[in-house]
Amino acid sequence: MRADVLRVIAFAGHIDRAPSLDVLIDGLRDHLQPFGVTSLSVNLISAPGRQITPRSLVDVNWKAWSDQYGRRGHVRDDPAVRMLRAQTRPFAWSDAVAVFG
Repeated sequence: MRADVLRVIAFAGHIDRAPSLDVLIDGLRDHLQPFGVTSLSVNLISAPGRQITPRSLVDVNWKAWSDQYGRRGHVRDDPAVRMLRAQTRPFAWSDAVAVFG
């Protein structure tokens, strides 16, 4: 496996130990930029069977889009959100679209 991918996996294993939100954001940015990620969002999505009331914890470079996404209720139709509510394993966007698109 590529070294940069292994680095991201190792970082993900320690996300819950980040001492602050700023450290988490900086770590995410540093680890994901090599893959072309220029914007990111960290959100809470309710558990299966509960009302969908997403909350944005972090928006880097796309706050206006995130606000509009939530206000318009797109979370109910988003294949990635639906996949998150259906399983806890990592998945590709294309997998979510194939199942819920």
